[in-house]
Amino acid sequence: MEWMDWQITTAAQAESEKLFVASVGRQQGKTEIGVEIARRAANRGDRVLYLSAQLLCARTALRKLYSAQVDDRPESIKRYVQSPPWMSVELNHGGFVRFASYQSRIDLLGYDRIVADDFAVPVEWVLSRVHRETSVLLLPLGRHMPVGLDGLWFGIEHDADPTDETLWADAIPGLGTTMTLDGVRRMQQAMSADLFADEVLNRRAPSLAPV
Repeated sequence: MEWMDWQITTAAQAESEKLFVASVGRQQGKTEIGVEIARRAANRGDRVLYLSAQLLCARTALRKLYSAQVDDRPESIKRYVQSPPWMSVELNHGGFVRFASYQSRIDLLGYDRIVADDFAVPVEWVLSRVHRETSVLLLPLGRHMPVGLDGLWFGIEHDADPTDETLWADAIPGLGTTMTLDGVRRMQQAMSADLFADEVLNRRAPSLAPV
């Protein structure tokens, strides 16, 4: 599948800025962005840490990256490790991506780049634990957008009506690609109003709404 416009924009900005935040709802290709940014960095020789909400999610990201590297540069792979609390893909020229969950309490020092997927902890938790030269990509849901940090966000405001379908196209950049309109309607029917607004329409917290 070709990348969507929002993914292309996010990748370009994430690679050019030391700290970047991109927020989008579920099933919009967020993890694919994080995995590709991590893979590109490792291919340049960087030491990368990829954080996920759960060990299962970290393992999924690991497999996505390994598959992409096999398709692109199979000869570059030195080792593929699956041994929790962290796992890794190591490349022959020294670059690697290490995968772990936030619960693993892994040390954040010693990395050139950190990708924080499903970011849901205070931003200081990351920034106070990394070297000031480390590049950081945060990929939170809207309700966990760090206060005071600019970034890319697709979603609805806290006081918006989640049943208003005219808002869905702007809130769901993958509508028509990763999701169909009928599919979104089925999700709306199956989920509580708050869960649908937070997870699918990426509603942000009231403290983050424009003044």
